[in-house]
Amino acid sequence: MSGDKEYFDLLFQKELIFLNEHFEDQADLFQKISARLYSQSYVDSGFLLSLQTREKEYPTGLHAPAFDVAIPHTDPVHIKRPFIVAVRPDPPLDFQAMGMEQDHVDAALIFILGLQREGNQVLLLQKLMDLFLDEQKMKQLLRIADQEEWLKEIQYFIKGRD
Repeated sequence: MSGDKEYFDLLFQKELIFLNEHFEDQADLFQKISARLYSQSYVDSGFLLSLQTREKEYPTGLHAPAFDVAIPHTDPVHIKRPFIVAVRPDPPLDFQAMGMEQDHVDAALIFILGLQREGNQVLLLQKLMDLFLDEQKMKQLLRIADQEEWLKEIQYFIKGRD
């Protein structure tokens, strides 16, 4: 578990937290975030298309108790360095709900996952699901305005106590 905590530290970086940023729609979000990830050598040139394709085939929007979320991701082959992009869009963005063709969510928090190691993905997804079910913590993540404070809160929740 100690190795997992170190791995999770690598995933969350201040420069990959976007609070109260405006995006026209999901396509705009994917394009802008993919360009930033590519320019910072987190992903290869196929990442954007792969992300868009995967989201169409396997939607990632989720209804959570506090507010809707989304966890888009793609194949590890396009990831050069592991990451998680955290986006709190203003306003929330439309995503198709996971497993429900006609249902949509207005995602107020989006985690774009760029994982390379399959084993950690399951544990990380479990941690994120626990977070999504914690109404108090989720509402707190909506209120925090500072990237540094937001980063500390999410790392504390995902990693747990040392």
